[in-house]
This record gives sequence, structure tokens and C-alpha cells, in this order.
Amino acid sequence: MRTAAALWLITACLVASVSEGKKKSMAGCKSSKSPVEFIKRSNNLLSQGKTQLALSCLLDAVAKFPSSGECWESLGAVYADAGYSEEGQNALRKALAIDPALGLAALKLGNILAAQGLEEDAIEMFERASEARPDSPIPFNNIGLSYMRQRKREQAVRIFQEGLDSTAANAYGRGMILNNLGLVLKDAGHLEEAIRHFEEARALDGSLESHANLANALFDVGQYGEAEQMCRDAMEGNLRDKNILVVYLSSLVLQDKLHSVVELLSSDSFARSVGSDKAEILQLSMLGALSSANMIGAARLLTQAHERYELNYALRAYVTALRIEGDSKSSMEQQQALSGLGALLYRLARFGDSEKIFRRITRLKSVDRVLMVEAYNGLGASIEMSHTRLDEAVRFYRTSYEMNNDFETPFFSLIHLLGRICDWRGWERDFSKARALIDQGTAGGLGPIFALAYPLSDRQLCNVVRQRAAHVLEVSRRISANFIPWLPDKSAGVDKLAIAFLSADFNARPVGQLVQGLFRFLDRSRLEVFCFSFEANDGSEPLVTIHNSVDEFHWVKGIDSRMVAEMVNSAQAHVMVELNGYTDGGHAEIGALRPAPVVVHYLGYPYSLGLPQFDFIITDRVVTPPEHHPSCFTEKFAVLPRTYMVADHRQSQMKQVEGDFTPEDAAARNLPHHQHQVIFANFNHLQKLGPGTFALWMKILGQVPSSLLWMLRFPREAEAHLKREAAASNINASRILMTDKILLDTLEYNAHVSGIDALWIGLPLITLAGSNMARRCGASFLQSQGLDLLLARTQATSHVLHPRTCDGSAEQEEYVEMAVKLGRSTERGGNGTSSLRKLRQRVEGARSSSLFDTEAWVRDFERLVHMMVEAAWAGGDGRGRNHLVASGYSGWKSSPSAQRRS
Repeated sequence: MRTAAALWLITACLVASVSEGKKKSMAGCKSSKSPVEFIKRSNNLLSQGKTQLALSCLLDAVAKFPSSGECWESLGAVYADAGYSEEGQNALRKALAIDPALGLAALKLGNILAAQGLEEDAIEMFERASEARPDSPIPFNNIGLSYMRQRKREQAVRIFQEGLDSTAANAYGRGMILNNLGLVLKDAGHLEEAIRHFEEARALDGSLESHANLANALFDVGQYGEAEQMCRDAMEGNLRDKNILVVYLSSLVLQDKLHSVVELLSSDSFARSVGSDKAEILQLSMLGALSSANMIGAARLLTQAHERYELNYALRAYVTALRIEGDSKSSMEQQQALSGLGALLYRLARFGDSEKIFRRITRLKSVDRVLMVEAYNGLGASIEMSHTRLDEAVRFYRTSYEMNNDFETPFFSLIHLLGRICDWRGWERDFSKARALIDQGTAGGLGPIFALAYPLSDRQLCNVVRQRAAHVLEVSRRISANFIPWLPDKSAGVDKLAIAFLSADFNARPVGQLVQGLFRFLDRSRLEVFCFSFEANDGSEPLVTIHNSVDEFHWVKGIDSRMVAEMVNSAQAHVMVELNGYTDGGHAEIGALRPAPVVVHYLGYPYSLGLPQFDFIITDRVVTPPEHHPSCFTEKFAVLPRTYMVADHRQSQMKQVEGDFTPEDAAARNLPHHQHQVIFANFNHLQKLGPGTFALWMKILGQVPSSLLWMLRFPREAEAHLKREAAASNINASRILMTDKILLDTLEYNAHVSGIDALWIGLPLITLAGSNMARRCGASFLQSQGLDLLLARTQATSHVLHPRTCDGSAEQEEYVEMAVKLGRSTERGGNGTSSLRKLRQRVEGARSSSLFDTEAWVRDFERLVHMMVEAAWAGGDGRGRNHLVASGYSGWKSSPSAQRRS
């Protein structure tokens, strides 16, 4: 009754209001003799914009032909399009009751049901429409939209793809499917696929929607020039809306085309008409339509990138958002922009600037709690990276963690920094929690290089490495599009192997001091050598030596990783050696792209990268005994016959051992100089020292009363904590000198360069073989010198060295006993002093050992490179599958079977 009354009322209104011309139209409609004629006449009225007359015509049709499903279908469709959903639904249901195969009726009824939130009923109708019109993309599109509204992404992708596969390439509605499929893929993070579908949609229908979707996607991936061009094309084609304009202007802003922004706003009437009271960018007069939320969103997407130019765009986007917000009193947009800006400045190593931004957040009122927690963490990190005020950084990390105990990042940063400054008061408690978190798969950004020194099991250390590796692989994936690695023709011969070295340390840093000897002695008649430096020219002696010793030296600081990989690829290097690993300046993502047929990890980071794209790690039988290969190592071992670490002391540091250093020399430098006073020393960074090793040192000092302990004051905040620990062990704090006659190794993380330095000047090094590569290099140095007597527990069951943990009581006791014995021999004077002097003479004599024979080491390295290339090509897929062990002879065995270089 209600529907009939409504229909009567509509008809009455229409009849009462028609003009004479309209009466003629109605008369023509009423004279129709068939349903087809009624439908044709109503369609003609609709084409003239006469919706009410079309409805009246169709009401006459269903009155005259009540059993015509087509008439009821047309009436329901016009009702639905005119917004009369209830009347439309009733008419469409009547049409389907008469003829269930009416596709348009099912489609229109599905749309009404979907608008009412009845998605399952709507899908049923769309499926009926598809059965009636299997060649039409529209039912597939509407089913997919229903799945999208229900957040059923996989089902939506499936039905959209089915629609594309089932319909003709030029079918009406195909562009809708392409656009909506692109939106689903974009929402899932598959931006490249989304762009491909948007491009196809634009080519097919040229609609405003296609242009807008494509422009937005291009903007989201940082292709601002392409996004600008897309928006310009749309507006010149009179396809204009606010979204197109916002993307257009945003793209111009992020390309610093401010003149173009002003010109567009002044010359385009549509651009002038779109405005926002809130968003006026002062001084630049840039635009109101740009929102801070838009800028923040763009910046967040950009910071996911790895290339520096995209990070700079993100920086501008955050600054633009803050300009838009102006003097807003702690608005959420202002807080988000500041938080993102601080994090980005930190990533760009602008630590002073990031500290200022994070401090600004902490001074705001009514700050979102999550953002405040992140601000205190960022403040601590910024201060820590300045290497000053570390106690203040501890306070901010602690504040961040106490505000949210579920936020692991400040917790791991806190325990790392407490370790750096040797504040071990909560060591056992903190690492008990850290181990539990790592077991759960959460490392909170803990650096693998630091984890090597922590009390972690091999499995826990491996978990830390794998989390970092997963991040590197994601970065590599984002920059890998269309990257085609160079592959040589294995059937051709070769006159020279090409080898590329990548590092941020070709300078006066420890790695540069060590590897300069490698480049001095490489056989340039057999090797073509390339270096890629991620740091600027500091003019240091090691850098000059390396630069002058290679065929090509490339300065790549500030160049994005993808471009560097392309450069290595273009050099057609057979072998790429990455020297940083997971240390500062490392670019492991380049190796993950495999720009050379053989990819090698060496030196800077003494453990596995956890990246299967790296073929080998260069090592020796002591630091990584092949029979104890940990499962965490994804690389195969390439084992040198001597120590794995190259040294250049015989060439670059001869002057350090010329002449004697007398007590008078020591006194002149305010150093300990009593003849019978033994000085134990360690010059590692204190982050390598843990409470276990320090307790052993205190035990040694306790048993050698006249001895002193000399350590490096780095960082200075550690001194007070170390002296407190000494006092707790009943050792007078004055016996701890922070600014040697015997060097004590740190067992948590052995001395590397400082250990070699000590042995070079004749200083006995006491160590033991620990549980991982970083804890065994001291043993490697001593064995290569034939100084096993300084290695605790050398009587091992392994034919190389049994992998011991540094907390084993037997090994630690022997470590203490050896130090005490040597220390007391100095105290006693006479024969005791003579025995230590003889030991030092033996250490000094070992300068002629293989540890300092750089040229012989390089010959072994060259042979190992040759073996790696042959092993890789013998693997069929270009990858080595077995460990390689170089024997003790030197020289090239044969020419590798690789491609001849022109």
C-alpha cells in the first residue's frame, strides 16, 4: 500500500505539472504498443534529462504490461539512479521474479543492497548479473568492490583478475576493474604493480579516476616529475578535481619548483578556487590546498626508501607540513611532523639537529604518549651519537623505556650504552630480559656488531643477525627493480680477474691502516682492481696509498646504493669484496643485489651477515674452525692458511719500533716508569669490555700487588664506573690508569687492530679462544706468530682449536694464572725480570712471522680469490657450494676459466 501510494503521488505530481510540450511527450509514450517501445521512449526522455517523465512513461508501461520483466527492470533502474532506493528495490525484485536472467536488474539491485551494507546479498546479485552477462566486466568489478569494503583483499584481487581474464580488452567497465585492482595492490604495498594497472586503465578509458590514481601512486613512490606531468595532462584535458590539484602542487613543491606553484595559482581559475583557511604557506604564497597530513604521509613513504635524494624530499615534506601548521598549539599534525623530522635528521646523521627537534617535542604540551616515548628515545640516540654527555643519554633512554616497557628499542639502546660506559650494576637483570626478548624474535634494532660482545648464545646471536639481514633484504628488494647482474661467459678465457672492493674505511681508520698493505702487493698483472669509497677524501696516508695502488678509485659518498651496484656491475668485476658488513658505513644491500658473480664478505664485521646472496666469508682455521661451522653462517668459509687479518705494520709502522723506550721517556710523558712495576694494559674501546673480564683483571691485580691497569679513556664516562667496580673488588682505584708491559685481551670481544699493534711493538698479549669469531682473533694472531704459550688452554681436543666460551672456569683460571705469573716475575726482579724480557724479545722476534708478512698474505689471498671464482663457476648456477681451504704455498695455480676482459 505504501509503495502504491507513493507511485500514485509521483504520478499525480507529474501530471499536474506538465506543460503542453510535456503533454505531447506523454501522449507519445502512452501510444506505445509494446514494452520495447515504452523502454525506447523512456530512454529518449532520460537522454534529454527528463527523469521524471521517463519514470511516468515506465509507470504506464508496467500498468499496461505487468508481466514484462524488462519494463519492471527499466523502471527499477531509473528509480535506483534517481535515488528512490526502496521503490527501485521493489521494482527490480518484481522484474527478477518474472525473469531471473535479467542481468541489469540483478546488477542494480546488488548496488542498492551494497549501499545498505548487505554485502553478501549484494554479491549474490552481482553473481547473477555476471551469469546473465559473462562478457561484462561490471559485475566482476562490483563483486571486487564488495570484497574491498569487507577488507577481503585476496578475494578482491582474485575476482578482479578473473574479470580481466574473462572479458574483452576493450569491454566497457574494464577500466574500472584495472583502477580498483590497482587500489587494492597499492593498499597492500605493491606499488609497482599498482602503477602498471593504473597506466593500463588510463590508456583504456582516459578517465579522471585513472589519471588521479596514477598520479597519486607515482607521487607515493617518489616519482614527482612523472606525477607532475600526469596531473598537468589531466588538467589540460579538463579532467580537474581537488585531488589532482593537490598531487600536482605537492609534486611541484617537493621538486623545489616554487615559481611554478605561484604561476599555477595565479593563472589557473580552478586552482584559485580551491583553498583552505588553514593551509597558507607563509612568505612563499604557495597554496592552501596542500595539507599537513598530505605532506606527512608523503614524507613517511619517502623515508622507507634508501636513496638519499628521496630522503631529502622527505625532509622538505616534513618542513612544509610544519610551515602549514604554523603556530598550532601542539596539534597532532605538528607532533607527527616533528617526530618524523627528528627521526629523519637522525638517519641523515645530523645528530645535533635531531637532538633539537626531539627536545622541542618534549617541551610541547599535551603530546601523544607514543610520540613522547619515541621523542625521548630519539633524544637519547642523538646525544649518544655525539659521543658526549652519555650519562644524559642514559637518562633519556631510561625515561623512554619507563614510559612504555613494551617499547624494546630504548631498552636495547639503554643496555648497550650502559655497557659502553661500564655501568654494570643491572647487567644480569638486563641481559636476562634481553635474551628472553631475542628468543621471542625481538632485537629492538640491536646492532649485530655489538651483540658479538654480549652474553648471548649462538642461537640468540643468530636471531639478531637474521633480523638485521631481513631488513637488508627488504632494502635490496625495494631498489632491485630491473637490475640485471653481469654474468661472464664461463667458456672464455681471462687474462685478468677483476675485483671490486667496497668500504667506508679506506682512510686513517683501523680498516684502512690494515688493508693498505693488501693493495700495495696485489699482482696488477693478474688482477684489475677497483675501489668504491663511501667516505670523502681525508688525505690520510692509508687512503693515498690505496688510491695510488689500484686501477680505478671511485668516490661514491652520497650516491644511492642502487647506483653503486650499477657501477660495480658496469665494471664487470668477477669478485666483489664488501669490507664493512654490519658496521658504520656498511652497504650490505649492494652485495644482496649480486652485482658481481662472486660476492665476498671480509674483515670489518667478524661474523656472518646472514645473507644467502653472499657466497663466501674470508677467514682462517682458528677464528672459524671448519669442523665447527655454526648453522647461522649463510656464507661458505674461504680459509686462509695463516691468520685471516691482513696487516701493514712492516711497511707503514717500522718507525714505531726503532730504538728503545726508556724509563726517562715514560717519565717525560707522565707515564708509569718504575723499573719493577708491571703494567697490564688494554686499549680496546670499552664497549668491548664486560664485567666478567674486568673481574678477572681485578683478580690479577689482587695477586700482583705492585701492578697497574692501564686502559683507554673512551668514553670518559666509564672511568668512574670502573673505579667503583675496582673498589668493590678491594683494589685501590688509583691503580686504574685511564689515558705497559703486558696486554690483557678483552674476552667478550678480542682486540683486533690494537692487538696486532701490541704484538708489533713487542707487547705480550694474553688471551683465550672464545665462542665466536670476534672472540677468537687474538688466538689467531698468536698462532700465526708461534706464540701459543700466551694462549690460555691451548691443549685443545680439536686439531685446530676447540671453540670455547670465554666464561669457562678452567680457561679463565689459566688466563689469570698466566698474567699473574708474568706480573710476579717482574715484581721479583732478577731472573723474573729476565724471563719477561726474554718473552718480550720472543714477541719482538715474531715480527718476522706470517702475521706481519703482508706480501705472503696477499699471495695467499690472490690464490683464494682464484679458488672462489673456480668454485663458483663449477657450481652450475654460478654459486660456490663448499668451504675452500687455501694450503700454505703461494702463487697462482692456473688461470681461472672466466670471461676475457677487453
